Amino acid sequence: MDYDYGHETADNNMLTEQNNAADTQNCPTALHEEIVGFKAEPYGVVPGNDSQDLCLSELEYRIAPYATENDLSKSSYTGLISLIDSVIEHCPGASTQPDISIQSIESLNYKISLGNKSRYSIPFKTVEIDPADIDGFPERYIEEFRREAGKIFFSYRDIIALCELLFSYRPFWDHTILNAAIVTRNGERVYTDIYSGNWWENVQRKLPKGDVLLAIMLASDQADVSANGREKAWPLYLKLGNTPKAIRNKDKEKASRVLAYFPVIKKSARYGNLEWYRTARKAVFHHCLRIVLGPLANHGNEIKSIFLRGPHNKIYKCVPMLACYTADLPEQRLLSLTMSGNAAMSCPRCFEQTSNFKDLPANTILLRSTKLMKDMFQHALALENNNQQEDAYNMKRTYSMSTVKVSIYVLMHPLDIELY
Repeated sequence: MDYDYGHETADNNMLTEQNNAADTQNCPTALHEEIVGFKAEPYGVVPGNDSQDLCLSELEYRIAPYATENDLSKSSYTGLISLIDSVIEHCPGASTQPDISIQSIESLNYKISLGNKSRYSIPFKTVEIDPADIDGFPERYIEEFRREAGKIFFSYRDIIALCELLFSYRPFWDHTILNAAIVTRNGERVYTDIYSGNWWENVQRKLPKGDVLLAIMLASDQADVSANGREKAWPLYLKLGNTPKAIRNKDKEKASRVLAYFPVIKKSARYGNLEWYRTARKAVFHHCLRIVLGPLANHGNEIKSIFLRGPHNKIYKCVPMLACYTADLPEQRLLSLTMSGNAAMSCPRCFEQTSNFKDLPANTILLRSTKLMKDMFQHALALENNNQQEDAYNMKRTYSMSTVKVSIYVLMHPLDIELY
């Protein structure tokens, strides 16, 4: 069962110890929160605020992202405004009329253009994927793959810009979480949201003083977009763990945004059962993922911090990190490049034999770690480069892995936070 607990926010960073003590005395089930690490501190304030800069009312400010993201036509925008006017006018509890002075999409776009439209809608960039540029792609079959799959396009947004949009999104100002916290009830630790979990706590303790962790939560799932199931879309969604779960899990709050659309490469009747074709499709997926996650990569031993606009237009020094990736089992196997079906070790999280799943002692499981998988990948690749194809094949079959360059390797972080 979910509970709507208190949490550290940008406007009221933490309950004071006195309030916590009083609450505990008055209510046996009250929660006590203790901040982890250093309290997040802003580095400055951007003059004015979004709605004042653009002369938008509160309701218009909420309409603007919807109108720009969905590219509403003149008639659609006019119909939307008329519908809102009508609903509020006939609402029995409405004490005031809606404050919507912008009656046309042209006027809205003009006011947004006076400010910064990127605050409301991050544009997509579309690139053509060339198999010859992909690490781990079966080089011998590049031309055959091109003929079979045709041109491949990948559409994505700037992940840092999208994070800043959500981090500074005005409706979330008073709710945004800036620090990890240890939450207890009657002296016993409880886990209420991602900010109160072990992962965020471990990261927070290693961050420089005053820095904010942006906990990036990704999810993807292929979906049918036609009645006959022939046409599919493969969106990748992003939301921030800094937005409380009571808000980020509601569609109406717009806390989850499309980060990218993976190319859907259809199964081939001619090559579908061949290993090189399956490997090629996996390589394309991970190449696209590396493109969109590239700005998060850390190539040195220093923590990568960036200054971003946050709640109440304050500037914070942020460390964006991948917190989780939600996917079904087939996509989990694709992400970890483990084999499915009757593979010896088909689990994307561990090295246990598939045949042992029924009677599995949890304390003896060897988990797939980021470092271990990277070392194994490099070893198998070295075998292939040394023309030890049989040894490389046996290694991949034994451990149910592929030598396609896995995209999470670009996220190897100096904080040594586990990604598998």
